[in-house]
Amino acid sequence: LRLRKGHAVGAPEPGPAPTIASVAAQSLEEAVFGVESISHVLGADSVREKRTADELSESEHEQVEEKAPAWEDQDDEVLNVNIAAAPRSRKLRATEKERVISGDTYTKRLRAQHEKLHGKPSWADKELLQAKEKGDDGEEEEEEEDDIADTASLKKKTGGRLLATTIHVSRVKDLNQANKCDAALQQVKFHPHASVGLTAALDKTLHIFQVDGKENPVLQNMFFRDLPIYSAHWANDGNEIILSGRRKFFYSYDVPTGSVSKVCEIQGRTEKSLERCWVTPDSQYIVFTAHDGTLLFVSNKTKQLAFTLKMNGTARNVAFLGGDSTKALTSGGDGEVYVWDIRSRQCVHKFTDEGATHSTALSVSPDGRRFACAADSGVVNLYDETCMQHRQPKPVRSFLNLTTTVDTLEFNSDSQLLAMASGREKDAFRLVHVPSATVYANWPSAKTAVGYTLSAAFSPNSGYLSIGNTKGKALLYRLKSFASF
Repeated sequence: LRLRKGHAVGAPEPGPAPTIASVAAQSLEEAVFGVESISHVLGADSVREKRTADELSESEHEQVEEKAPAWEDQDDEVLNVNIAAAPRSRKLRATEKERVISGDTYTKRLRAQHEKLHGKPSWADKELLQAKEKGDDGEEEEEEEDDIADTASLKKKTGGRLLATTIHVSRVKDLNQANKCDAALQQVKFHPHASVGLTAALDKTLHIFQVDGKENPVLQNMFFRDLPIYSAHWANDGNEIILSGRRKFFYSYDVPTGSVSKVCEIQGRTEKSLERCWVTPDSQYIVFTAHDGTLLFVSNKTKQLAFTLKMNGTARNVAFLGGDSTKALTSGGDGEVYVWDIRSRQCVHKFTDEGATHSTALSVSPDGRRFACAADSGVVNLYDETCMQHRQPKPVRSFLNLTTTVDTLEFNSDSQLLAMASGREKDAFRLVHVPSATVYANWPSAKTAVGYTLSAAFSPNSGYLSIGNTKGKALLYRLKSFASF
């Protein structure tokens, strides 16, 4: 896939760097007490008020500027703080009976609470700051434009282990801002290797964009006159796109050449809708769900039916075990999850999704160790590997955050994040920290407007998250914990 040069992916350009002192003060106050000033905590029980800058003599100003570190304040030694006066400061108490502490002790506890929640910030690490100062020899380092010089060959760089309490996300330009959609956006997908994404919608359009978070220019547009698109998947290492909808035919789009092939029907089948489809990780098969619980495995090379698998209930969801093309998991109308060996074409295991009568979404983490199952009740169950040995396994955690049918489940590339969403309710989108099995409380917030979610996708190395909604927007977010696209 050819990409335009000069549009590699990176984090949005940061604004001017604040001073260490200002960042320290604001970060501690906001992290522990929110946006309210720390003065709300001091109250009337403080033994004495701090002197203002106007009250300091000229010699004292010089002394403060020359000797006072950013983290210390001489007045803290004589200042007393009543930490029992305000509810927000009571979390700093060592015992329930503790009320007044010194300003120095207050500062230490405030700092410890901040580091407990967010870890020690880099700007507070003296050794790190000194190393940076020595590294640039007095000259400002030239900022890297991107982590990836060649977008056709990505290096995998992740941000290590994520915090369970907070995730840092910023909104960037919509993926499809250069060519907005006029209908519900059914699919948003990222290219498996290049910094490229696609959108497909019910207005019969397929758009391919280069992803840079700033302009996201259009690379290719296609209009399929007879196909409102429900499913779109990359295949053959990103050189092919398979598209289907509520029709008995489907399309194959060759990305490098721009040529289109129409497969008029699947021989021997009478299905009038092929709206739900998947591609095996090795691109050998295209999988469609049929109306009677049958799974149709179509050879991607010949575009002919290779074989079928049959479930007891209706077939709705397909996933593959940790990228292994020989193992498939399926679920549907009977609340059971089937595990298939594609080589022998046999069901090798089956387990019941706890509390589910009708399965609406299914996803397996890339490392093959976590399994997410959703039901029409809105409950999402997260399982570990024990579900592959037991018929009625207990979930690691059942998430009750969504109350309507969950139809979107997506793990990120390193299996630390799980996105879950319902298209039946506005802003019904949640992000799960998988290792701790907890839902992030800071994002999305009440002010995050994602609309009615129809699809979601993480970029190959989790630097970006895109959410497609009913308004035709492919919202794009930068996940700052991950260094590259």
